[in-house]
Amino acid sequence: MQAALIAQALASKNPDDAYQCVNWLPEPGVAPMLSKLLLEPWHFSHEEMVFNLAELAHPDTVTPIFQAATRYLEYLVRTDNQHSFQRKSAYALLGIGTLGSRLALEELAGNADYMLRKYARECLQRWEWRADYVARMGKFRA
Repeated sequence: MQAALIAQALASKNPDDAYQCVNWLPEPGVAPMLSKLLLEPWHFSHEEMVFNLAELAHPDTVTPIFQAATRYLEYLVRTDNQHSFQRKSAYALLGIGTLGSRLALEELAGNADYMLRKYARECLQRWEWRADYVARMGKFRA
């Protein structure tokens, strides 16, 4: 059902169809299709899609989330939501928690966009805190 809705949105290029794809928690199997839809510029549901992809935390979504974070979409800039989208994208990468997502955050931490760089560095700092916490907790469990 979800795959069919995403396929319909991709085929129709109708923003309303794309919006129908973000009103539910996606099933893991639709991560590649939803990632493809995330990268399409013709709809207005990018923030919701990156949030849904963050919930999935699927390793195959790292590259599309990274790519989306570095794109500027007119409607996000016009509505002053570009930085909010960048922050959600960085935190989605943090939540995925793979080596690939860490490398993506490291690359974003060197981006020319000050805010994107800031969010990526914030996530990398949280990554370190989490790693330190896990290491400390391991000592108590031994």
